[in-house]
Amino acid sequence: MKLLIHTLRISIAAIILFATTPAQAILITTDFSGEIYTAAAGNPFGVLAGDIVTGFTTYDDSLVATVGQSSVNIGSSVDFGLYLTIGSYTFDHTMDVEAPFGGTKPTVNFFDGQLSGFDFVTLPGFNGSLYNLEIFIGTAFTVRDTDNTLVTGEITSLKTTQVPEPSAILLLGLGLVSLLIVKNYRNTVS
Repeated sequence: MKLLIHTLRISIAAIILFATTPAQAILITTDFSGEIYTAAAGNPFGVLAGDIVTGFTTYDDSLVATVGQSSVNIGSSVDFGLYLTIGSYTFDHTMDVEAPFGGTKPTVNFFDGQLSGFDFVTLPGFNGSLYNLEIFIGTAFTVRDTDNTLVTGEITSLKTTQVPEPSAILLLGLGLVSLLIVKNYRNTVS
């Protein structure tokens, strides 16, 4: 009986603790892919027309306005990220020209709560060039260096998933452990 009361006290305390803490961000991960339509000859990524572009971004859904335009600064949290792979080269959010200086880029852009694109200007890349990535979901993307358009294409596929919140998983685990303890207690009493 003492074990049951002790378990119930711990369970109630944990529920009160988690119920009174501020709500956590709802992290969303969106995977995307697309196709390259044009690729400049000798581009540094080694891609050709018809090749695939892939990537993903993670951001806080509570920062997205449901009406009108909004942007999420990917550099504002260690939980956020943006990765884009073109050929054998992967761009990530830490490569943005403003990232090392606490800037406001890269951003993930939204219109009426829906992902609409990315704004990303890289630090000098593997060949010493800055790359400007302009990506608009459902329409087109371009990758330029300081002189030329290197690659164009379209993002054609999006898949959005919610990242599990650690406290929710902890509560679920605590509930399961409590049920096992109660079950074992009942088995030993009978």
